[in-house]
Amino acid sequence: MPAAIAMLDRQMRYLAVSKRWLADYRIENEPVIGRCHYDVFPDLDGHWRDIHQRVLQGEPFSSDEKAVQLPNGKVEWLRWELTPWYEASGEIGGIIIFTERVTRQVEADQTVASLQTEIDTRQHFLSKAIESLTDGFAIVNLKGELVQCNSAYTKLHRFDSKQDFVEAARKGYEIFEVTLLDNTHVPRIFWPLSRGLRGESAVGAEYYIRRKDTGERWIGRFNFTPIEDKDGRIHGAVLTGRDITMEKAIQAELSLNAEHAANVAEELNLLVDGVREYAIYMLDSGGRVSMWNDGAARLTGWAHHEVLGADRSNFHIRPSQDGAAPDDKGQEDDLARARAQGGLSHDTLHRRKDGTDFIAHESITPLFWADGSLRGYSIVVHDVSEQREVERKLRAGSALLESILATVPDAIVVIDGTGQILSFSSAAQRLFGYTEEEALGRNVSFLMPSPDRELHDDYLTRLHGNGARHIIGVGRTMRGRKRDGQVFPIELYIGEADGEGQPIYTGFIRDLTEHQRDTARMEELRAELIHVARVSAMGTMASTLAHELNQPITAVKNYVEGLKNLIVDPNEDIADALEHAAAEAMRAGKIVRHLRDFVSHGTLEKTLEDPRSIIREALEFGAIGTRELGVEITLNLDPQAKLVLVDRVQIQQVLINMMRNATEALANTATKRITISTRPDGDQFIRFSVMDTGNGIPDAIGARLFRAFTSSKSEGMGLGLSICRTIVEAHGGRIWYEPDQDGGSIFHFTLQRGELGETDGE
Repeated sequence: MPAAIAMLDRQMRYLAVSKRWLADYRIENEPVIGRCHYDVFPDLDGHWRDIHQRVLQGEPFSSDEKAVQLPNGKVEWLRWELTPWYEASGEIGGIIIFTERVTRQVEADQTVASLQTEIDTRQHFLSKAIESLTDGFAIVNLKGELVQCNSAYTKLHRFDSKQDFVEAARKGYEIFEVTLLDNTHVPRIFWPLSRGLRGESAVGAEYYIRRKDTGERWIGRFNFTPIEDKDGRIHGAVLTGRDITMEKAIQAELSLNAEHAANVAEELNLLVDGVREYAIYMLDSGGRVSMWNDGAARLTGWAHHEVLGADRSNFHIRPSQDGAAPDDKGQEDDLARARAQGGLSHDTLHRRKDGTDFIAHESITPLFWADGSLRGYSIVVHDVSEQREVERKLRAGSALLESILATVPDAIVVIDGTGQILSFSSAAQRLFGYTEEEALGRNVSFLMPSPDRELHDDYLTRLHGNGARHIIGVGRTMRGRKRDGQVFPIELYIGEADGEGQPIYTGFIRDLTEHQRDTARMEELRAELIHVARVSAMGTMASTLAHELNQPITAVKNYVEGLKNLIVDPNEDIADALEHAAAEAMRAGKIVRHLRDFVSHGTLEKTLEDPRSIIREALEFGAIGTRELGVEITLNLDPQAKLVLVDRVQIQQVLINMMRNATEALANTATKRITISTRPDGDQFIRFSVMDTGNGIPDAIGARLFRAFTSSKSEGMGLGLSICRTIVEAHGGRIWYEPDQDGGSIFHFTLQRGELGETDGE
């Protein structure tokens, strides 16, 4: 049957129409060329105008069968297609409309449908699928090259890739073989493409198409027409096509006799009855059972003959809103809702023959005749009682878990593999100061301070790549950041789970602020206890020494003074010696007194002192005997190291102790040299260093050298350096040892710088 064709420009003015178009739409006597389509058909609704505009944007439309009311009021069934046509420049020039009257075929189909009800019902979805197929569309130039084609046209020729199809077209379609439906070979010059380029038009040309490379063969129906300009010159061709292999098979199926149709219906019934876990039944338009499968009989206990023709309220229970009694009106509402919505799927109650009820998931699909009137309902029922009970228990378990998580004191944060927060517990909200709504969906790094915040994504990448698996399940200490910007210590444990193929990480977070504060306080108390013990021991020793040494020192001083008075005419050397002896005796007493006061009261009499003066006075006592031993003492005093705030006697005692230790270390060495130096140590301290060229200190002793009762000398008590450490630290400095690279030892200690006018009477 020839098609009605109209070609319009972008303003929807007619450029060309076929005679069939004029005849089909009863406008043979009207001049249409040059007139607007909407003037010719003024009653055309807005839906068509919208479609026309979309086609002018390049979107083709088609329909296999549609009822259209003609100007004379008669309803015709049409198969139609709207497609844009293109100028030689490639611009869309307008619309080509193809229509084909299929009223007789539709009426014949309706007649067959009325005779073969069961087949129509079971072919319902297949028919809808066929009717929803989109035709292929292509435009070619005079050389036969594809200018444009859609995916449907590509798939029509059994290509998944449009690029591959374009390449096949460029090579002249050599991989295709075309025959008529009677298997007569069709030369290429008579293919739809070639005929369209010669100026021919056709609608519904059917061919067998076979791909030589795969052997696949199918039936295609093609429409083609040349693309002409206003002077009638051909610039290319428009082709539309569809795969009608299945359509032909269906037509062949529908042409079978009634016995074969019954066999098909029986086979379909066997297929439906073979579904054991689902009850499948049909209702007529009045809600009475017209079909009942074996699955429905097994599920409800009602046999086929017991329910056919019965109202479904006998076995379908829909509780009323208060749950007190069945609600028949509600059952009718379900069918009405299914009609209005095109289907309904919900949970409801069904009753078995033995009177027991079960929760069923019910899907209701309304079925309509070809004229749109209600035919009945298809209902599929599945017993979901156990499933809903499992879901109820899961919900209860989830609620219990939520309750537990809400009371756990530690914060719990769950993230996915990209770091996005999936769960944020109540404890986490209290700890960080963010609500759950503020945290969910954000990257967990916002709870971290820099630089962990910027590096967190790298941590996750390493974790995915098994580069940091050791942290799973192991606690570690790090830092968190609260909403107000406060950074605080936390202990973090990480657990891992699999969430549908994607990793999920759970972080258990404990605030260590109080713990670290308590630990620091315990360390302070422990240090204080050690200090108290040391003070007590040294206080006892200092008191004993002060008591025992004070009288001998006083006696020595008195004897020296008396000796000086007894000598009638002492020479200058003897007088100086006696003077020095008395001074050193007084110095010894002063040292003992200072030590006793320091230990007893913990106070120092600090004054501003010149390091050079302190060192030189200490040399007078600490260097005694070094000349006889051949020890060379060198001073390297930095002039920038000027004033320190110290107890002069205490620091001199530290220097004297170090000088004596250095002198003793040089007893068995060839090179005997002691170097005393000072230099600035930062902005607030001055460093004192005593270096010798001895044999050094063993590593085992060097690590604990400043502890009490530790000594590198066979006869040493191990108290000297311990006392030195106490004195230096009481001055706010530090003391340490390091080996000299040439084999000797270097002892360093630092003291606070002082400024003129500054004193400290601690």
